[in-house]
Amino acid sequence: MVKEWQIKKGGNGKFFISAQSGNIYTTPENLDRETEDFFNLTVTAMDEGGRTGELTILVFLLDMNDNRPRFTQSVYYVNITETTGHVMAGVSATDQDLGSNAVISYRILGGNIDDVFNIDNATAAVSSPIRFRAKH
Repeated sequence: MVKEWQIKKGGNGKFFISAQSGNIYTTPENLDRETEDFFNLTVTAMDEGGRTGELTILVFLLDMNDNRPRFTQSVYYVNITETTGHVMAGVSATDQDLGSNAVISYRILGGNIDDVFNIDNATAAVSSPIRFRAKH
């Protein structure tokens, strides 16, 4: 019968083990996959006679959608010619999450009076169906 359990190495202080039950818990410190996505724990068990056994536990953190997209620029300046329906600009954002949590969808939320501009929700290409005329 196991008398005592302990984490011998690994986990960077983010896990602890119940010495009596062997259940492993995370500490109150938040785990963050973007900082560290894998832990290699070495656990030992000691019986009543003082004999020990060792076990390796590999912990892989799954991604949560905990990061917001960040635009690669805070302001985009665009000069356009008198044209119609052409792509005028492209904006770009990145997200540190993985898989479907990193998918970014683009929208124009304000300032688009009379719907003069369109943005492709997947590619972020900004265009307009209107032919612009320079004021003289």
